[in-house]
Amino acid sequence: MATPEPTTTGPGSGRPLASLLCEVLPPQGAWSDEAYLWLTDHSRRLIELTDGQVQELPISTMGRPPGVRSPAFRALKS
Repeated sequence: MATPEPTTTGPGSGRPLASLLCEVLPPQGAWSDEAYLWLTDHSRRLIELTDGQVQELPISTMGRPPGVRSPAFRALKS
């Protein structure tokens, strides 16, 4: 029994989401500031635009040093 592809555009469509995105988003080298800003507004990843090319930035694997808390955490503790 075949399993459905997890990235589809809608129930029963069978069309891969990646394929749809390749059709509607600009190709590398042709990204405008507006398209980049739309992408960053709709993504939780760090993305950089340089010379019309979009690149996903690596997420840091380093955490805070022990004992260092974020300002939001410190505000909750006081």
